[in-house]
Amino acid sequence: MPKLPAPLTAPPSARRAPFLLSRLLVATCAMALGSAKAAAAPAATAETTVELLRFDGVTRYLPDRGTARRQQATIHRGPPPELRVEFLPPATKEWAVVAVRPEPKLPANLAGRSFHLDVDTRDATGVIGAALRLRDASGEVHQWRARLAPDADRQTLRFTIELGVRGHHAWSGDGNKTFDGDVVLSEIALETDANSGGLGLVRVHSLKMEVRPEDPASLPRANFVPARRTLYFTEGERAGAAIRLNNDGFGTLDTTFEAELRPPGGAWTPWQQGSLRLAPGETRDFFFGEQVNRLGVWSWRIRTRKGDPVLAGSFAFVDLPGHLPTIDGIDLAITGVEEPEDAKLARALGARTHRVGLAWHELSPSEGVNRWDRQDELFKTTLAAGLRIQTGLGYSSVWAAEGAPEDATWRVRITYPPRVDAWRDYVRSTVERYRGRVFAYEVWNEPDLEGFYRGSTEQYLELLRIASEEIRRADPQALVMSGGFATVLGHGGRRLNPDIQVRTLREAAHLFDLHVLHQHGLFDSFYSALTGPLDEMRRDLPQPRPLYFNETSVGTQFTDAEDQAKTLPKKFTFAASHGAVGYNWFIFRGRTTHTNHYAMVDMRNGEPRPVFVAYAALARELAGLRYDRRIDIGEGRFAFLFSGPERHVLVAWTETDSAGDAVVHATLGSSTPRARAADLLGNDLPVAHTPHGAFFQVGRSPAYFELPAAPAGPALALAVDVRDRVTVRNPGAQPLALRFGAEERTLASGHDAAFEPTGTEDQVSLTLAGHTFALRAPARSTFWLSEGDRPETPTFHLSRPAQVRNFFENDPRNEDKTWQGPEDLSADAWLTLRGDTLQVRIDVRDDSHRQTYSGWDIWRGDSVQLALANPAAGQRENFWVFGLSRRNTGEVEFFEWSRPPAGGSARIAPRHSVTPIPGGMRYEIDLPLAELGLAAALRETGLGFNLVVNDSDADVIVGDSDANAGKSVRKGYIQLADGLATRRDASNFPTLRIKP
Repeated sequence: MPKLPAPLTAPPSARRAPFLLSRLLVATCAMALGSAKAAAAPAATAETTVELLRFDGVTRYLPDRGTARRQQATIHRGPPPELRVEFLPPATKEWAVVAVRPEPKLPANLAGRSFHLDVDTRDATGVIGAALRLRDASGEVHQWRARLAPDADRQTLRFTIELGVRGHHAWSGDGNKTFDGDVVLSEIALETDANSGGLGLVRVHSLKMEVRPEDPASLPRANFVPARRTLYFTEGERAGAAIRLNNDGFGTLDTTFEAELRPPGGAWTPWQQGSLRLAPGETRDFFFGEQVNRLGVWSWRIRTRKGDPVLAGSFAFVDLPGHLPTIDGIDLAITGVEEPEDAKLARALGARTHRVGLAWHELSPSEGVNRWDRQDELFKTTLAAGLRIQTGLGYSSVWAAEGAPEDATWRVRITYPPRVDAWRDYVRSTVERYRGRVFAYEVWNEPDLEGFYRGSTEQYLELLRIASEEIRRADPQALVMSGGFATVLGHGGRRLNPDIQVRTLREAAHLFDLHVLHQHGLFDSFYSALTGPLDEMRRDLPQPRPLYFNETSVGTQFTDAEDQAKTLPKKFTFAASHGAVGYNWFIFRGRTTHTNHYAMVDMRNGEPRPVFVAYAALARELAGLRYDRRIDIGEGRFAFLFSGPERHVLVAWTETDSAGDAVVHATLGSSTPRARAADLLGNDLPVAHTPHGAFFQVGRSPAYFELPAAPAGPALALAVDVRDRVTVRNPGAQPLALRFGAEERTLASGHDAAFEPTGTEDQVSLTLAGHTFALRAPARSTFWLSEGDRPETPTFHLSRPAQVRNFFENDPRNEDKTWQGPEDLSADAWLTLRGDTLQVRIDVRDDSHRQTYSGWDIWRGDSVQLALANPAAGQRENFWVFGLSRRNTGEVEFFEWSRPPAGGSARIAPRHSVTPIPGGMRYEIDLPLAELGLAAALRETGLGFNLVVNDSDADVIVGDSDANAGKSVRKGYIQLADGLATRRDASNFPTLRIKP
């Protein structure tokens, strides 16, 4: 067997092992189910069958979260491999539904065909039946039910497809109770008995289907095959990794194929090609071996013939840091590790702590009943992998909740505060049971959001007091965490107790050891939160507790997978600079649609995202180091130094569009080892060495710069600053030879030189110390205005997730209020110049228009905000801001929020209109540039322009401060650029210019 990562006691010099991961890679023929007449039958049959349901990493099984039952569907890869459907309390009589994705196409001749479903219910109570659901081309769902034998643990259900017989039910679609067109498997359903509670685990071992000679061949499915069925690789074992094609069709496949690989950030390259012949059930492996030579997420695709769908997937090649020392002073943690295989992998990736879910309502479905099995197993799995345990206390158990409405669902009841006597007993029994095994207890998850906590601040402080007493009595070594507060920024869910976090910090600091905050989102909002309201909140605390970010990441619904990976080192290093002692990435593997946005491993196909590799790189590059200080490398850039006895690492990147790439110089001793640089994923980057120093390039993606140890720390300084001009400084002690284009110079120590950019608009070339740097220039978004008639093509579109700011994001209880895509909110804008009038038309797509405000407050409802600034006049913070809205009554309003100091006092009255259009609203306004004093500036240097489209679908909501009480909170907005919606700063505004 391949060796696992070295134990935690291994020295830092121990060999690092590469790692490959791929699961559930998508193909076209994965699994099929069907039944009509159903009855328990012996497992052995005389028919020729093909096993359709396999658990080797292809098909996805998703619990239907639309039902009231809570359930989990996971794949256990054995032995034996099986699908596990877990029933969680509270239980009622209903169906637990598991969707199969992708939905496999079944043969056309299903009539009379038999299927065999092998299930095991020995660890479940009250599961009385099963159903298979097929869907035809009209959308009609066909269901057949089967009763499970009450006294059998493992049994095989035999189904024979017949339509229109007793037990065949159909709904939706055309409702004709016949198969129309192609038929696919839709769902597996398990039926529970309300009297028994319907709890426990059902194991689905296999599904087989009768095959017939006339059945056609179909495309194979494909999955990744690790060497020796393990996920850990040494260099010598990598050759054993392959993509395996399985012929899950019902006839022989005889075709040709082309296979390609794509490295991280690279282009598709040929891999293999040739002929392919596979009989039913036959497999073929395609080995890629040494072709995989770059850390990151690799993509693969296979075409079997012209016109066939492409089989495709991805896997991760990772340098495992699991045996290295942990990062000093800040706990690198992870959430969402439930399987033993995942737990070992999380530790190998560099995690030190696992945040384990422990919900009271799951532990105790009824008073006097505690079910510890699931929690015990999770804790055992975590500890066996070498991870510490951090867990939470809460929510209420259904039977203990007080104050909930009589008709409230269990999901609502658990958010109400519990009886204090029951709460004390629950905390005491939990801590006593897990004494010595839990590193820290978090007292309630996100109590600042109404969706998770519906009590008062006073009630929460009482729950915190009781929990603190019981934890410190039963396990004095365990740390007490405050509630994991969701955010310090404006949020639609903070309407009930807007003061709960600040009061907890001020009035109850003696009750806990760590101030816990989540603060999901991209780095810009994280930076704004920490340097704004969080600093203000903690500045005057008499007893400030250390910060711990124990559920922090960014979802792919608001960014792409590459930017998600970049966000991890940005937020981690900035949190460290703010004194944080812990940082937890949420989540390892998605379990629901909501959590899957944040996951390192996609639950839909089991494929890793780039953040999976970035996490390992962060743990490896900073292993054994402690945060030292922030280094100034110019406005719009961030650089953080981590230091240890043998080395230093600088983590640096450029954040804003207004700043281009930079070059940093590190002074090194002439006899010291050379420096090293690595990218976000851990791949080596070039370094320009001089006799006494080194130059590193800093760009938009965070990178790691490793320097040898120095007694007083390394001397670091900005050497090249790319903005409107390219400024070169020589911070070294020796003369510096450089070349910019055709110009060559030698800079004396401490001297500067400036150059006008040359070459392409987005890149400049500069040679320092014999190494040529290709430096990205600042992004200059320019929109060219046509004069005369409005063009057919919009000037710009607002539809990308990165342009959206949602005030209910990261809150699964308010997912209906999060951005659902372009149909929910997006816009097209046309900007045209007629004389000195700027004509603006904005077509907004919005699924629900709501505006009840007027005047200054129109931004709270559906509306648009426009800004115009003259950069040549220094209008960075003071510029023109206008708004347009249409009230629910049909009244249209133009409003002016601000003007520059030289804007005069006369109010303008531009022509404007707001009219309904299909699926949204059209806003039109003619802005008189001469009256605004901007006509000449537009023609000479251009104008800064920005646009925000506000979205408010909700009814009136209590605001998150006294000043906002009784006013609605926007659902969110979509923006052209930063600098208008949340802070006034025109430096990032795009530029309007007249087309030559």
